Amino acid sequence: MKQLLFFALLAMPAGYAYGQQATMKQVRQRTTPLPAQFDNLARWSDLDLSSLAELTLDSTVLYHITDLGGTFFSTPLERTEYFYPAPDQHVIRESERAGDAWLYLSQSTLTFDELERVRLIDAERFDEESGQWQPDSRLWSYFHGTSLTLLDSFRIDAWVHESGFWVSIMTVRNKFDNEDRLTETVTTLDGAGYQLKFRDIYTYDGAGNNILIDQFLLDEGEEYHAGQWTMQYSGNLLIEEVFSTPDGFGGYIPDSRTTYAYTPFGQVMLVRNFSYDLGNDTWILYTSTDYTYDTEERPATEIYSTYVQGEMESRSRTTYQYYTGTYLGYINYDIYDFDQAMYVLNTRRVYYYEPASSVRPVKALVNKLLFAPNPASSETYVFVDQGGQMAIYDLSGRIMSQQLLNPGPNPVDLSQLPGGVYVAMMTSLGKTVATGNIIRQ
Repeated sequence: MKQLLFFALLAMPAGYAYGQQATMKQVRQRTTPLPAQFDNLARWSDLDLSSLAELTLDSTVLYHITDLGGTFFSTPLERTEYFYPAPDQHVIRESERAGDAWLYLSQSTLTFDELERVRLIDAERFDEESGQWQPDSRLWSYFHGTSLTLLDSFRIDAWVHESGFWVSIMTVRNKFDNEDRLTETVTTLDGAGYQLKFRDIYTYDGAGNNILIDQFLLDEGEEYHAGQWTMQYSGNLLIEEVFSTPDGFGGYIPDSRTTYAYTPFGQVMLVRNFSYDLGNDTWILYTSTDYTYDTEERPATEIYSTYVQGEMESRSRTTYQYYTGTYLGYINYDIYDFDQAMYVLNTRRVYYYEPASSVRPVKALVNKLLFAPNPASSETYVFVDQGGQMAIYDLSGRIMSQQLLNPGPNPVDLSQLPGGVYVAMMTSLGKTVATGNIIRQ
């Protein structure tokens, strides 16, 4: 299934979302009260972290915001803490506020391999009665060669508390062609006494774009066509995908449709979702998401709207503010008040940082590769401060070209690449040190 790993994570209970974590000995306990400067969030702008060259994320806190005559006061709701017990391990802990205390909910351990890829997510939930963390689920990832994005397979296991052992509840196995394009996915779902198995077959056009996914249900040795996705592209950018189901007579009935629009620099600008009205033979809009970016091409706003029979029913807005660089300062979540014809601030997630140190190991900051001209037709230049190796990937994760880089300007040949957006990644001594986007005209 498309983006199955992403949807599998979304579908899991709270403890699944990030995987489990290390023992209590590996993760230090903290009972630090909320920072006083955030009791009144209107003072956030008084903070200045721009002098810190590198930061490590300590925690985020979600607050409910109350506007009292233009002065904003906050009530803490949820907290996410980040720990770094080892260079190859990150721990994430979720808590909720109850009175004057934080109550643990779930925690996760992310374990990385030598290429800094997440190979294991281990999730636990907190048992209030015993005061102990208990196993919940695990997600194992098996990467395709040295790819940073492609998976040969992944597996989700669940802990059965009654019997005290792990059981597999979901397995996905992928096959690739000699160009590292995904050709087949077999998904197995195991439940209480039943098993569902699906097989997806991927078809590509001459430019290497995935234009068709056929899905089949496997049942007792028989294979049944369950549906298909058809995709359309413009300049190698996906602009439409339609899911249809068989009508039983050799044809298909449209079911759902998603359209995409992009900024000039290749970022998603608008996503619209439609359902098919069979009786009227038409598509009906039911959600849309608008994205904007700042001058540094960082996410700035996200507006999500829902519709009923084509009429807007609700609208919400997410606004991103940054301390410095790509370090988030806070995220505002606004709800649109139709009576007042304006957005009303509802909640805010504030990000807390610490200076990076050997006590709290963290991955090195990844810089941005700068290309000029960009967009470019046949050749561009990349400017780097240190030597290394650069690989250019298409949006499906395939390596399209590789070259060595020397300090200073380096020519980059784009003449063999189809038009579209590509991701460039520079490594040095086995570590990713910079990334960037290239647009081939």
